[in-house]
Amino acid sequence: MKTVFYRVLAASFVYLSAFHVNAKKLTIPIEGYELKNADPIPVEIEWEESWFGERPATVYNHNLARMASLLAEISYVDVAADRGNNTLRNAYRILGVEDSNIDFHYDVDYSDPVWGNDQCAFSFAHKEIQSAFGRRTLLFIVIRGTPLNANEWISNLNVSNKIKEGSPVHEGFSQAALQIHSEFIAYLLRNKIDPAEAFLFITGHSRGAAVTNVLASNFSHDDFFETDNIYAYTFAAPNVTTYPPEDDDRYGYIWNIVNAEDVVPTVPLNRGKWKYRKFGHVLTLANNWNIEQSLYNKEYLPRMNAYYTQFVGRDYFPFKLGPFIPIQITHIFNTLNKNVGRFYSGPMSLHGKGVNLMNRMFPSADTENKPSKEKTGERIGRIKDWLNVKSNGLVDYASNAFVDMHTSEGYLAWMISLDEHEAFSTQGSSQLLISGSENLTVRSADGNVLVRVIGGHLVYGPICVPVAARQISPDKVAIGIPGTLDFEIIITEDSLLPTPASIEIEHYDASGVLVETCEKQRFYLRRGQVFHCAAGKITAQENCVALEQFPAGEGRSVAKSAQGHPTLAFRISPEFSLDTNLNFGTGVQVGSQAIYASILTGNSLSKIKQSFSVAQGIGTQQKLIWRVTLDAEAFAKFCWVFAETDDSQVFNFIPATRISLSLKFAKHMQLFVAGMFDFHIDGFNDSAFSPLVRQETIPNFSLGNDVHVNPSIQFGLRF
Repeated sequence: MKTVFYRVLAASFVYLSAFHVNAKKLTIPIEGYELKNADPIPVEIEWEESWFGERPATVYNHNLARMASLLAEISYVDVAADRGNNTLRNAYRILGVEDSNIDFHYDVDYSDPVWGNDQCAFSFAHKEIQSAFGRRTLLFIVIRGTPLNANEWISNLNVSNKIKEGSPVHEGFSQAALQIHSEFIAYLLRNKIDPAEAFLFITGHSRGAAVTNVLASNFSHDDFFETDNIYAYTFAAPNVTTYPPEDDDRYGYIWNIVNAEDVVPTVPLNRGKWKYRKFGHVLTLANNWNIEQSLYNKEYLPRMNAYYTQFVGRDYFPFKLGPFIPIQITHIFNTLNKNVGRFYSGPMSLHGKGVNLMNRMFPSADTENKPSKEKTGERIGRIKDWLNVKSNGLVDYASNAFVDMHTSEGYLAWMISLDEHEAFSTQGSSQLLISGSENLTVRSADGNVLVRVIGGHLVYGPICVPVAARQISPDKVAIGIPGTLDFEIIITEDSLLPTPASIEIEHYDASGVLVETCEKQRFYLRRGQVFHCAAGKITAQENCVALEQFPAGEGRSVAKSAQGHPTLAFRISPEFSLDTNLNFGTGVQVGSQAIYASILTGNSLSKIKQSFSVAQGIGTQQKLIWRVTLDAEAFAKFCWVFAETDDSQVFNFIPATRISLSLKFAKHMQLFVAGMFDFHIDGFNDSAFSPLVRQETIPNFSLGNDVHVNPSIQFGLRF
């Protein structure tokens, strides 16, 4: 007890005196995964050995996190190219480590029968420091992320190859951690280091971060190190374990720093029956969704970008959509593979496809197919260029953003450009899942239209940051909304009958992990009604939306200003049909929903070569309910009846009407059933209704002495 008391007393003294001691500044040259400069770039960073022990590792230290990020960046260097004078060795030297105390493990043999692909490169180092508790040994473990080879990418996909079911710890990461653990014990014995009198500083990025997370958690079970003396900082770590959150206190010395725009920290999934997460704390970097926007865009992002342009040679490309894109990717992944078992087997299993993709992306040294691969690359490049022109540069921006969201250079730039009180946020966000065939508009507080949904279909166009949206199914749209701003949602409907719709709120934490899904709210809409509700700050906290209806006059004005009604767009809709009289028809509708012209042709399949008809008409379409529409058309039909004995023709004029119900099962595809009513006028168009040319399956009915209505039912497709 006395020892513990004196250690706490010493730590308290150092902690209080630290405010009066300036940490020394080191200049460390860096290079890494995406860094394009021919020569390493010098980075100035603060370093003070007394930080170790000053506070327990369960207290976050931003200065140590910065150094960890820098070492994780340098871990990507090609040590094998110059083992004696590489950038990582030079960084250790600047930190005061002697060459004899540095141990590189970068010669990875993936043919090893024990470890196979489940390995990674890493380095150990140690030095004596003057810590808060006096002279102690400081141990470094720096683990490299995934290199440009198929082996370790395939290991990333090894969630549970042995049992092919959910496992307590990701198999590929766990195996790599076990190998490093074994080598580290040998390193301690070889250098006669007592873990009880040492501090451990461990870090990695991406795959290296995941292995760091597992390895650091394993040390809590060894009793080699006191957990207060294990300083573990990870960057962009994937999820690693299915152990429940109740164990988090045990791993409080592990600090996982993630970018919410980054997809990698969200896999394997923490959604549905996938329950993977990280050991320890998660800190989420500032982004356009979790802090005040002007602060992010005018101050934080330019400061970060000043470093990033030095590292990568171009500007940083953020998505500015918080965790929305990772959320959508994990949602799609979960839809395809509901659990780990489905990930390995079943028609949509992604494991085998992923392994094949990795082998194609990172082939062996075989050059037989090199010309064809080059041609394929050229074709892909041409397609990309064409799409980029069509999207006004969106393809280039998105491809850069998908790189920038995850690079170690990006994480390093964020860490060294922002102080601790600036770097992180706990502000969560919400996602609204809106089902139905309604018209919907999302407006900002100043009235700008950010998202439009017409007839249940998302209107795609320029990304209206900060709100994002995705079409999930033909009548379901996901709208992602930051919790830092206020928005208004306006909902209308064009149907004649009350149409069901629903809104569901999903709450996400700052890193994009689903916290809860609230109960679905159902409501009904019809023409003339305009509903609205607040979203943003309120939906990030509340479990339901407060829908209110505008008065009729005000509602029409609001809907018009919010562009909440579909425009009368010009359309051309071909159709094919077959009726109960075995008449095969083709046609086309030209115009808008309000009014359009129709041209139909018909020929009897049972009375071939006996007659032919062409109908010209005018019609209108009204939405009835959901995706069901009602069309009413009036036709002037011209029918030619051919005589059997000669080539003579009898011309007939037939007034006709058609009433049809259509079901839109896709944006431009409709199945319809229609009642066609042809008017037989005695003494005027008798030959067109002769049994010789027309098969009647439905009895006719009279509208007086001389007019008879001959009905038939059509079944068809419009597109």
